Amino acid sequence: MPNDKVTNEDLARMMQNEFSTINEKLDGIKEDTRVLRSEVESIKIKLEDLELRLSQMAPNFEVEDLKKRLSAVEKKLGIS
Repeated sequence: MPNDKVTNEDLARMMQNEFSTINEKLDGIKEDTRVLRSEVESIKIKLEDLELRLSQMAPNFEVEDLKKRLSAVEKKLGIS
């Protein structure tokens, strides 16, 4: 077994390499987080728009009821 000694300079280089690797990974995570936040914000805007549109629409059962009632009125008036 060789008697390899790690010098302070070797240790400093190893630590610097590890810190560089960690920083690269953190930068990647930050970018992923930025992209996800942007996508979530886009989804929130689309959801708010959809909720606004739905709130302005009458429920389907009300529309069907009104169609039946209108048909009955048209039938009584002789309008088809």
